[in-house]
Amino acid sequence: MPYDHARTAGPRRVILSDSATDEELIREGGSSGWRNANPIGLSAGTFATAYGAVGDDGTFAIFPDETIGWSACVELLATPAYSRRSVGEIIQEFAVVPIDAGDEIADLARRSGLEAARSVSSLSEEEMRRLAGTVKDASGWAEGMVRVDKPNKSRPTRTAARSAQDWMRIAKGEAALPARERTEWDPGDNPRIMQYFRSCREVGPGPGGDEIDWCAAFCNHCLEAAGYLGTSHVGSRSFYHNRHNRFRRLSRPAYGCLAVFRNYPFDKGDTAWATGRGHVGFLLDWDEDKLWVLGGNQLDTVRTLGFPYDDSTRTLYAYMMPAGN
Repeated sequence: MPYDHARTAGPRRVILSDSATDEELIREGGSSGWRNANPIGLSAGTFATAYGAVGDDGTFAIFPDETIGWSACVELLATPAYSRRSVGEIIQEFAVVPIDAGDEIADLARRSGLEAARSVSSLSEEEMRRLAGTVKDASGWAEGMVRVDKPNKSRPTRTAARSAQDWMRIAKGEAALPARERTEWDPGDNPRIMQYFRSCREVGPGPGGDEIDWCAAFCNHCLEAAGYLGTSHVGSRSFYHNRHNRFRRLSRPAYGCLAVFRNYPFDKGDTAWATGRGHVGFLLDWDEDKLWVLGGNQLDTVRTLGFPYDDSTRTLYAYMMPAGN
């Protein structure tokens, strides 16, 4: 997923940019769903961002490619708001032209090998993808043209802020995976989560497997996969300690930095954070009330969550940015 930013340019053009190389991919013509790599028209917002969206057209999310957009749409259909409904209701809602005739809805459902009255919650993963494919067709999917604009050698080299796109691209890709691939398993250990711990060579997972805290392991994995050095430690406070001087502390929030939280209760005199637990994740956005963090071990999965700066559970302790190590 090389493209990490998207914008619209005119009514029938989407431009995807790669911050690392300045290359731009232009999708022109076709349907809006095709231009946005968004098969069923997933709305822009926190959900879409958590599943890999890199922009929006003012209404709908834009994904870097169809694979990520497809996975996000399937995940949307699996949420309670949609899974409790029938196959026919889903087809009717997402069709680009309103469908009122029951026979037409039933025919579209049959094309995907499903019954219109069947509950979405009863579908297998393969059936869910067939439903998404039917919705995609009913939404008026039409392909346009793709071209690539090579980088201009006279452009300035990327800034430090652009470097954050490297590891954020990895983190967003993990968040866009199907739920089972990025979530704790019970019973057993999710092998993908266990793989995150391979980046924590100083202290790896204990006997608790994927049931122990793995937020720091996820961050270390994303950093290493992007070519940066993490802390090599499973503890979230290792980012605050910064023992290897691989990070610089920021005085204010910045996209892609590590938001490090310290859990209550803790000894107020322990300003060095010698003991106690915390949480860490990548900062996506922020406002006066919350920090929106993309991280691992957030409700037992990789996803975006909003965290208050301070509440009865934890307090923000530092913003740490990889220092081009």
